[in-house]
Amino acid sequence: MRSLLVVLALTVPLSARATDEDFQRFYNAALRLHESLEYEQALEQLALARKQAETGDQMSLVNLAQGVVLADLNKNDEAAAAFKAGLLLSPDAKLPLKVSPRVAGDVEVIRAKVKKELAPLIAKQEAERLKREQEAKELAKAKAEAEAKKAEAEARAREAMKLENDKMKAEADAKAKEAAKLLAEAEAKLKEIARLEEERRQQQLVSDKPSKVVILPEDPPVISVPLVPANPPSKAPMIFTIAFLVLGAASVGVASYFGVTSQGQVQSAKDAPFQNDASVLLRQADSSATAANVLFGTAGAMGLGALISGIVWGAQ
Repeated sequence: MRSLLVVLALTVPLSARATDEDFQRFYNAALRLHESLEYEQALEQLALARKQAETGDQMSLVNLAQGVVLADLNKNDEAAAAFKAGLLLSPDAKLPLKVSPRVAGDVEVIRAKVKKELAPLIAKQEAERLKREQEAKELAKAKAEAEAKKAEAEARAREAMKLENDKMKAEADAKAKEAAKLLAEAEAKLKEIARLEEERRQQQLVSDKPSKVVILPEDPPVISVPLVPANPPSKAPMIFTIAFLVLGAASVGVASYFGVTSQGQVQSAKDAPFQNDASVLLRQADSSATAANVLFGTAGAMGLGALISGIVWGAQ
């Protein structure tokens, strides 16, 4: 099928060129025969050229040349008809051959009549041409306006998406800062608890030392009481439990936010009109989901720490 289309595409221009060459050959032969005063043979060549004519201009040339030959044969009526036929096709065409002043005058009279006859048709054609040009201009203007509106709408959509992304990023940053603050506070509490636990351990070591025995002369031996009184049970493990619970709750809250943010970014990526914007949103959604998973893991660790601390505190 493709080969056939290629053959047809090559054959049509070649056929048109061959037809044009045949027309020129017959037409030029008729002109040479007219110059040799061989009028009948000239008419025969013009008849062959007429068969090869493809355009209105070619037909006009054939008719005008035929009118000149017929005028030279004193066939005035037939010549006038041929002149009129040629001028109807091309009102401003010039005669292809030299003629006498009388014939030239007759041709101009016929030309004036033809233009008068064609005036309404020419006016109508001109009006239609102007109308088509106006319609084409209006269509081009409407197309340009539509393309401009489309470009503006796309620009606004990109700007709105950018603002939404910036807003989501700002909110995520704020949540991250809040989580970092909570983590810093929790770490400070853990350090304070560790310090208190160390102090308790040191005090426990002092309280566990053996009592000193003082022997007074001629008096019964007296066992002295511990120099450092025993401390009440420490509440450090309970503080650990509370700290772990606070950290776990904070991690769950921030993780939930990142999870919701990731879902929103995935939905925005599905609705994005451009692939580049969708790729950016999907990468952001992946980052948010990773942060959420990490924080959920942290929350689990904090919960386990709270459980262990509670067990230790309950055992004291």
